This record gives sequence, structure tokens and C-alpha cells, in this order.
Amino acid sequence: MPKRGVIFASDERLYYCGMYLREKGYETQIVRDPAEWDPEKVRAKDLDFVFLPIRGTSDGTITMGGTRIDLGPFLESLKPETKVLAGLWTDYERFLPCSFVCYQEDPEFAARNSVLTAEGVLYLLLRRTPRSLFTYTYDVIGGGRVGSSVCDYLKRLGLPVRLISHSGRDGAVPLADWQKAGRPSDVVVNTATAPVITEESVRTWSGASAVSGNSGGFAGSGPVYVFDLSSGMRGTEPAAREHENIVYCAAPPLPGLVAPESAGQLLAEAFLRSEGGEEL
Repeated sequence: MPKRGVIFASDERLYYCGMYLREKGYETQIVRDPAEWDPEKVRAKDLDFVFLPIRGTSDGTITMGGTRIDLGPFLESLKPETKVLAGLWTDYERFLPCSFVCYQEDPEFAARNSVLTAEGVLYLLLRRTPRSLFTYTYDVIGGGRVGSSVCDYLKRLGLPVRLISHSGRDGAVPLADWQKAGRPSDVVVNTATAPVITEESVRTWSGASAVSGNSGGFAGSGPVYVFDLSSGMRGTEPAAREHENIVYCAAPPLPGLVAPESAGQLLAEAFLRSEGGEEL
């Protein structure tokens, strides 16, 4: 008997994840609209897996299409061996009577998803900056997988980029030094989840950039473009986001925006690895 599950496809990558699993023989209900979900027609005890929206749930509810859905009774009635999958651990999920899988903890998924995120950063730069990318300098904050992938991607394009990290290892600029140095590069991409871009530091971001590498005759003296990839905009203090010295952009979930089919395949493969199965 094929394994059965439900995917709450709050974005396109979860939809493609469901389509891939169907191709592999999994009996998969893909819920794309709140009107498609009727818990009375689904026997929770018969399910082998449930994909929640990427951010999971902190109280048993999810939001799809602006509509709040209470999944609490459904999730709490799943059998212990049912796998519930999401990209974030929450306290609520930890106490569910089932098997929770956080695919962000899968090293293969995290590495390949970070590359899709880097492609998404390029999309944002093209859409949200008014000049050629080669007329700017770039700072990428965060030495983890995502920050390193973004930095490597920009370097492969031949763009002048610095990596900023807490430790300053491997040639990165120490974060503390960066925060005290005055105006940074023309474009700052933040991947850190701590509030690393503070109002105090942003107040010093006036005047021309001291970072070399601009081309095309521009002085780099306008506002700094800040692209914040951190969850919940936690990387930038609220007062800093509104400061006149920066143009602030809170990045949407980038893999699902620029490569939903590829991102969906990564989700499906992470699930199959958790099952001990082959990749697609």
C-alpha cells in the first residue's frame, strides 16, 4: 500500500514537492487553498506524512491565502510514526505526538537550498537597484552556508564583495570592526539572524563609501541598499530600517520565488532521505 500524506502548499515549492512525491508513488493530497481542506474527510491516523508551510506552526494554526486554519486537533490526533515536516522547529511542534522532521537540519538540503537563495539575491539586486550591478560594492554579513553561498555567487560574477562574520576567520571582516567603520559598501546583504545592523551604526552611513571597487564613475555616496534575508527581519533594528541613510528590503523566501520547482525537489528529496529512500 502506498504511503499517504497531506501537503499544505502555502507556496509553489511545496506544490512541486507534492507533484514529485506523487511521481514516486506517494498518495499525496496537495492543499493549495483553504477551501480544499476539510478535516472531516481526512483520517489523521491513516497518514504517514504531513508537510506544514515552511515556517511550521507555533500554536497549531497556519495561514494560507490570508486565511487562518486551525490544524491543532488534526495534528494532535496523528499517530506517533507520522512524519510532520517543516523548515523551523517550534516549541509547539516539539510536543506533538508524532515524528517531527526539520529539513533545514538536513546538511544536503541546507547546502543546496543556500545556492537557490544566492540566485534569489541576484534577482533582488537586479529588481531593486537602479544601476548596473558592476557599479556597486557589496558586503555580505554572515559566514554560514547562506552567507558563504551569496558571497561566492557574487564573486563568480566578478563583483567586488567582502564577507563579514562574527569571528573574522578565513579572510572575513570581523563584524565588530565593520560596525564601527562608518559607511560600508554600497549594498549590504544580511544573512545573520541577530540584530547586526543597528541604528547607531546606520547613523554613520552618510557620505561617500570608503570601500574601493566602484566602476562607471559613480561615487557611492547615495543611500546604502540593505537586503535583509533574516527570518522576521531580525537582522536589522526597526529604527535602522527607517533611517534616511539606507534603502531597506526585507527579502521574501527566495528559493520559492526564483526556482520553485528546484526548491520543491529539494524538499521531496529531504523527505525521502528521512525515509531512507533514494533521491529523485
